Amino acid sequence: MSLQKNPKKTLHIITSLQNGGAESFLFTLIKEGNRKNVVVISLKDDWGYGKRLEAMGVKVMVLGMQASRPNLSSFFQLRKIIKKEQPEVVFTWLHHASLFAGLAAYFASVPKIIWGVRDAYMQPEKEKISTRVVVRVSALFSYFIPDHIIYVAQKAREVHESIYYDKKKSVVIPNGYNLKRFTIDQDARLAVRQELDIPENIFLVGMIARFDPMKDHESFIKAARNLIDKHENIHFLLCGSGISEDNAELMKMIQTHNISKYISFAKTRVDIEKIYTALDVFLLSSVTEAFPNVLCEAMACGTPCVSTDVGDAALIVNDTGAIVKISDHKQMAVEIEKLLLMPDDIREQLKLDVREHIEHTFPIKKIVKRYMNFLPSVD
Repeated sequence: MSLQKNPKKTLHIITSLQNGGAESFLFTLIKEGNRKNVVVISLKDDWGYGKRLEAMGVKVMVLGMQASRPNLSSFFQLRKIIKKEQPEVVFTWLHHASLFAGLAAYFASVPKIIWGVRDAYMQPEKEKISTRVVVRVSALFSYFIPDHIIYVAQKAREVHESIYYDKKKSVVIPNGYNLKRFTIDQDARLAVRQELDIPENIFLVGMIARFDPMKDHESFIKAARNLIDKHENIHFLLCGSGISEDNAELMKMIQTHNISKYISFAKTRVDIEKIYTALDVFLLSSVTEAFPNVLCEAMACGTPCVSTDVGDAALIVNDTGAIVKISDHKQMAVEIEKLLLMPDDIREQLKLDVREHIEHTFPIKKIVKRYMNFLPSVD
């Protein structure tokens, strides 16, 4: 009688399972890859992706830690869970998880530890003090905790290596996209516009981003004001966590620039691809990013983009849209106007071009295959 080998297990540890770029890609990676013997741990909470992972048969644990109060008790709790699960590989996502969970995995004697770095960390002065400390301390620990450090963007790699992360462990793997989900869909476009009461003959410019200083919603609003001064047939759409009329800070920005009747909000939703299809131009006004998922998702849906020069945005947008300086709302408006005023036939061709660029460069199956090379095969 032959002994059956224990199946090799992969453990993903992430700071949170909220609706964000890293969380979205982790979900996609597991969905498109091998789900067998995969466990996901969220250090803080589950704001959506945990239930969706469980529905696919993935074991999910939520520890409920407070981000501002990591302590020895939660550290030993996590190490105990890791030892019990006996993973072949621990894959950590985001800086806080990489340091905290990486140390726990190290002291649990996990054979292989991989850090996933999703932030370009281009403007540390705008980061929380706790994040700055974690990033700097992680630079030291990078020499003996992880076996590999997978950066989502070339810019992220360059920035982290400049602050002394171990260069020998660096790998760059961009995000990939499900091109059946993110696609040009005229029916969805019309349905969303009808839902939001925005006629088809009105130009619609939007951004999908949580409300956060790093996303610089004020520059988006200033650019909107510049465009409204020149064009009446234009409307703007914001969508993301914290985007609502209950957000006093956001509403003050909107009222200060007198654009209330020209802007709408869409709640965070799982069918976000339908929002992209409703837009004529996607504007990303962030002051820092690594590899902005939203640009690729919008482009896969045939929506041209204007973006600030953050992370690998220029690589993503390529020659299909425009890249502007951070906080340059005047140039944002100029570039958006160029796209909106294109002749109809050229704008229709551009939709196909932006879609083709993502299809050629970032297909999910190609990216998943690269990740699978770092994960254990299942016996």
